[in-house]
Amino acid sequence: MQYPVVKLILKRMRAPLILLLFAYTVATAGMVIIPGIDNDGNKVHFTIFQAFYFISYVATTIGFGELSYSFTDTQRLWVVFCIYLTVISWVLAIGNIISLLKDPALKSVWRKQIFKKRIERINKKFFIICGYGETGELLLDHLGEKGYQCVVVDNDPERINLIDLNSTIYNTPYIQGDVSDVAILEMAGFKNPNCRAILAVTNNDRTNVKIAAITKVLNSKVKVICRATSKEAIANAKSFDTDYVLDANRLYAESISLGFRTPSIQKISMSLLRRSGNDYFESEKLPKGHWIVCGEDEFSSEIANFLEFEGMDYTLISNNGLKNKSQIQGKGTEAVTLRAAKIDKSVGIVAGTSDDTDNLSIIMTARHLRPNLFMIAKQNLDSNGSIFQSAEIDSVMESARLLVQHAIPLITQPKLAIFLRLARHQNEA
Repeated sequence: MQYPVVKLILKRMRAPLILLLFAYTVATAGMVIIPGIDNDGNKVHFTIFQAFYFISYVATTIGFGELSYSFTDTQRLWVVFCIYLTVISWVLAIGNIISLLKDPALKSVWRKQIFKKRIERINKKFFIICGYGETGELLLDHLGEKGYQCVVVDNDPERINLIDLNSTIYNTPYIQGDVSDVAILEMAGFKNPNCRAILAVTNNDRTNVKIAAITKVLNSKVKVICRATSKEAIANAKSFDTDYVLDANRLYAESISLGFRTPSIQKISMSLLRRSGNDYFESEKLPKGHWIVCGEDEFSSEIANFLEFEGMDYTLISNNGLKNKSQIQGKGTEAVTLRAAKIDKSVGIVAGTSDDTDNLSIIMTARHLRPNLFMIAKQNLDSNGSIFQSAEIDSVMESARLLVQHAIPLITQPKLAIFLRLARHQNEA
């Protein structure tokens, strides 16, 4: 459809326009047919143009009063009828216009047209960010600071409208729509030669995998960074030859594993992944011994797996049901549960539940029982950052920031990404 906005307006305004056309036709025809009397007493008739001119300023209540002679009573009666007929027609038409301007469908089509034109005018390489949650917002801020052009797609109107409030990214094209819809992705320019990568970073694994599948099937030249958390989603995304599949839980667990095995490499990696201009990353050495892991989601499972891989003794506190001898039923927010997990003999604790309040409660309870524990906590919401910072936790896992730190080098500094991958396999020396 070449002109969807015009066609939609004509479709919605069809009835009011027909009514106005009918009213003007009847009024003009009546003025032509009904004779008048000039100043000499002769019968005269308006021409079609004169009648239309007269009805035009009468119907709009402008009232020029441009008359060459006085009207007869018959003409005056017809004019009264015409006034009510045309004014009512205009009221109905204006009401429809106002209603049309407020119509969500028209606004949506109009925004899509503007968005499409903006994408067509992009003459440099750009990235498409699918999902404007915490991760998408951080990606847009960091890429914008580096001077890269981005396009944002999200189906949440509240999230997408936040772009208008960010003055630093005023030139970013954005559209509200289903990020897994082929038509929306095409509109966002994923087939454009200047499109360099698509970052599927929504909070839904199925949506991210679908975006990766669509892109790789329809335009395999574009790089795809896919966020995934479940093992099924990760395997599914990789089956489509997705360039990079990022799991924040696994990335953090791998970093913890490096901290046990090769702490120097962990420090170098974290320093290079941080934004330029920051100080060299310094972290306390991870103690070896018995650890307590609290949580029932993928994060706690990944941490437990890597602790086991590094030969660390640990106790898992979870409500998912007892699966092995190293697991205790509970949350970890109660002192009795932590004592049962041998906190008095532990060197560290991981608060990895999906609730920030529970994680802070675990940390505070553990600190009261054993102040010298190495403490790791998962921060689920970016808005709680100040609370976790004030809690003086040794290491905080922030999914959004961790994903951004690993995603940006993949598309802007590919050699750095290769270096970090090779560095993980080096020994401490």
